[in-house]
Amino acid sequence: MATTAHPNFKLIKWTDFGTEEEWVARVAFGLAELLRQLHQTEEERFRSGEALQEMDNELSAAFMAVCNVRELDGREDIAFMELRKEYDAIYDHLARAYKDRMSTLAATLDYDIGFLFQKDQNFESGASLFLSAQPRIQSDFIDMLREDRRIWATGLQKFRNEVLQHRAEGAQTAPYFNVGFAEATFRNVWQAIEDTVVWLIEPLLPPIFGIYEIAPENRDPKCPRRYEVNASVTLLEALQNVERLGETGTEMI
Repeated sequence: MATTAHPNFKLIKWTDFGTEEEWVARVAFGLAELLRQLHQTEEERFRSGEALQEMDNELSAAFMAVCNVRELDGREDIAFMELRKEYDAIYDHLARAYKDRMSTLAATLDYDIGFLFQKDQNFESGASLFLSAQPRIQSDFIDMLREDRRIWATGLQKFRNEVLQHRAEGAQTAPYFNVGFAEATFRNVWQAIEDTVVWLIEPLLPPIFGIYEIAPENRDPKCPRRYEVNASVTLLEALQNVERLGETGTEMI
């Protein structure tokens, strides 16, 4: 049946990038596909989808600022403050995506990951409490978070707090105003988001399913998602999983 556009609607170009960008395929589309495998109510599904979209919006804004920095950096006709504005946008949107939006998405799955953004002592005590409350999540998850904090996440949070939000006197800005560093931070953030959310989704799947990595050669070049859900264990192992969940008091979906 033929359709016509509503006279009050106007089609606009939303972005200059799509699913060929690895981060778009793996975060925006890949995580959305994994979330669709969960047994959620309509309201829960809406809340998770909305939180993921908000996180994608922050990553999109950061990515566009990275593209702008690539274009402007090194040009003698560009004032430093114009370039600085783009760098500030990169780190502000990345910090929002990682801390604020990812925490909101985790909350829609009934996880509290606030400990991740605390000082070291509180992080460690919070991590222990988290593992006690989530018996299906292994300690490797905490090891991953701890390593991210050591390498880049604590530095990004400090930069956001001291430079972007409070303009603290004497705050260290090097090496943040550097194209290569900005690109690396963008990559670190979206990959950490993907890894974290995958860890949080998998325990919520029925016991016979798991999340598996798609071999690089088998990924769709037009949308190269990294993960997919597949049956993971034999029937006997599934029954054992059910028994173990019963012992821990976990309610089956």
